[in-house]
Amino acid sequence: MFLWFLGGSAGAFLGRRACPSGAEGRARHFYIQAIFHFAIALMIPVAFTLIRLSRYMTGMGLGEIAGLSSILFTGGIAFIPVSAMLGFMFVRASMIADEGLDDGSITRAYILESAGGAFGGIATSLVLIQWIGPVSVIWLIAFLNVFVSLSLMKGKVIKMIAAVSIAALMAWSFVFGFVPRFDRLTQKLKWHGTELIASKDSVYGNVAVTEHAGQYTVFTDGLIESSAPDALTQEESVHFAMLMHPDPKKVLLVGGGVGGIINEILKYPVTQITYVEPDPVIIELADAYLNKETWFRLDDRRVRKVHEDARLFIRSTDEKFDVVILNLPGPYNARINRFYTSEFYREVAARIDKRGILSFGATSSDNYISVELAQYLRSIFYTLSCVFPEVAIVPGDTAYFLSSMSQGEISLDPGSIEKRRVERNIQASFIRDYYLRSKLSDERLAYVRKAASYSGSGSASTALENKDFRPISYYFDLVLWSSFFSSSLTSVFRCLTLPVQWAIVIFLSIIACVAGAVLKRSGKKTVFPGLFSLGVTGASAMVFQILIIISYQVLFGHLYYCLGLIIAGFMLGIVIGAYVIMRSLKDDRRMYRLFTNVQIAQALYAVSIAAVFFGMASLRYKCFLSLEAGTTIFFILPVIAGALAGMQYPLANAMYFKDPGFGRVSAGVTYAVDLFGACVGSLVVSALVIPVAGIYQTAFMCALLNSAAVVLLIGGGRDA
Repeated sequence: MFLWFLGGSAGAFLGRRACPSGAEGRARHFYIQAIFHFAIALMIPVAFTLIRLSRYMTGMGLGEIAGLSSILFTGGIAFIPVSAMLGFMFVRASMIADEGLDDGSITRAYILESAGGAFGGIATSLVLIQWIGPVSVIWLIAFLNVFVSLSLMKGKVIKMIAAVSIAALMAWSFVFGFVPRFDRLTQKLKWHGTELIASKDSVYGNVAVTEHAGQYTVFTDGLIESSAPDALTQEESVHFAMLMHPDPKKVLLVGGGVGGIINEILKYPVTQITYVEPDPVIIELADAYLNKETWFRLDDRRVRKVHEDARLFIRSTDEKFDVVILNLPGPYNARINRFYTSEFYREVAARIDKRGILSFGATSSDNYISVELAQYLRSIFYTLSCVFPEVAIVPGDTAYFLSSMSQGEISLDPGSIEKRRVERNIQASFIRDYYLRSKLSDERLAYVRKAASYSGSGSASTALENKDFRPISYYFDLVLWSSFFSSSLTSVFRCLTLPVQWAIVIFLSIIACVAGAVLKRSGKKTVFPGLFSLGVTGASAMVFQILIIISYQVLFGHLYYCLGLIIAGFMLGIVIGAYVIMRSLKDDRRMYRLFTNVQIAQALYAVSIAAVFFGMASLRYKCFLSLEAGTTIFFILPVIAGALAGMQYPLANAMYFKDPGFGRVSAGVTYAVDLFGACVGSLVVSALVIPVAGIYQTAFMCALLNSAAVVLLIGGGRDA
């Protein structure tokens, strides 16, 4: 999103000086728009291909999580050219809409663009992705741009021929297999170096199965879901947890069930394995292409499959489990972080018996634990300790955390573990005497325990607790991964602590307030207060969207279909807000006052949304808030946020369109400022502020910046 808005902002700013005028200008405008639409039609499939081939451009390995620099490099090449052209085209179109050049035409163009965004979000998320898949959607958009390009040409005959040709080309592409062939070709290039056995898209993402030198791997969205044969990982994931419990009968497995883990669990006399896997496509492909005896035995009567968000299942079920095994990636984003928070651990604790065991793995190091890795492990360990009386860590390149609600249930003594294994007649290649003595040596146990333990108290220790609405482990994971790619980037992340972030926000707010006071005293009228406030509005709009999306994930699970509804709700709000302004602006003298009042409303909204999230969380955790009611609220919230943002842009254009020094370039400048604010908000807030400050404090920071913008607007007050 950051790169998309950055490109759009740059394109809009460049387009400010290229606004057409007169009949000749209009003709030139349509010609340039036609060229740009055709260029976009070519670039969209190219951008899609570049994303699939990103590992070649950045040197990443298969299944590797991309670093921030890799994301910026690949995204910059793929997204910025397209978004820059769209920003350029919007400015040109807005200045020629409705046969005239006025602030109303700009608002009408803004409404049409937002309505198109709302329609596209709903159609893509709820219909197209499910019916034809993402690759077909890409080509459909490309064909539509070609059609629009040709329709802008002069001559009815040419337009008719163009329409028939494009319709025939689309039919041929989808019916006779050009699009599937393109998909297979780019998939093969993406997985070069390994044999792609199968690939299928679902509403949850892309699932791929590959084979290389007898090693089968299941990928979800490019990240490793399971791999086999991998006896070491399979045994460590299962036996450390199962051997801690005196008599495990009911096991809950979250994720990774097709990688041989279920076979290891079935070595015990269990009565039931509940395997929670939201995406049925993973099991479908595994069932079709993988060896069941080697990988998974889902046809065993003791195995029960549940296709549901794991957190929703744990929260809603009344069952009790002896062992809970989480086979998930680390908290590298807000969605996965939900399974590493103290709130989630409390939900798990309520679903295991008194002697029950929770187990999961986390990225670590066998011999050297860096400062960044220690921070990461410490956050997980401390968060577990806030819920479970006993927490132990098995050292290694993957550190296995074992937790229990009863003291004395967990013993990492190699002799005790081996004795239990022999008594239960568990056959294992690695989890046995010779391996355990090395793996669980006193030196290794003491080293990892010292690195992950925290001996402090007070606010410093509280800052380590990973919570639903303050995903600090996500931040530590980001710092850890950045340390693998760039030491300077790591230093930036480590410096931006919560006090530093508040200091920056307060400093910017003070500067804005001082500027407002100076302008008030001097009586000087300038466009700066309005543009600053518009930039804050753009940033706030992105902050609100991100807060809403993350909060929905925390409270109700995966987004999937609802992501499209949330984004569409925001775009619908923009349409409503812009339309209200367009219909109500009769008195130019009210513009600046109304602009200031909307800025005040944004500050109040930021505070209100934090209160709403707090109330919804309290009700949801107590099961008093249904999914239907919550989804309705989460659709209304972005509509309100979008309406506030939708009011500011046309108001800014109405104020500055008639400014002698601004005039014709107002649409380009204001749109560029709006998108640049959204660009900054999307990057800074999602990557830095929310993981450290959390949902509530992020909302309060946003409220403070909007309040400072109000002071600046009052100080720089002007008549329209």
